[in-house]
Amino acid sequence: MVWKAFGLAHLERVLINRLLQSPVWHGMVGRVYQRVQYFRHGVPMEESRTSISDGNQLNRFIKFFKEELQDQAKGKPPNKL
Repeated sequence: MVWKAFGLAHLERVLINRLLQSPVWHGMVGRVYQRVQYFRHGVPMEESRTSISDGNQLNRFIKFFKEELQDQAKGKPPNKL
């Protein structure tokens, strides 16, 4: 890179690492990705993050988790969804 000519390669690495660890950067990249997907496919993406604060969802998750642990203990293959 151009920074090597000035001997600032270490500074460049530090700045890039700080940028990539920033939650603001990841949020911005996520929004750009959603817009690109919308323009490509014409439909908004479904929310990939679901909240498990809802009691019903939490109970369903716990039930599913217990069933998976029991199936693994019995040696059953996992169900393909």
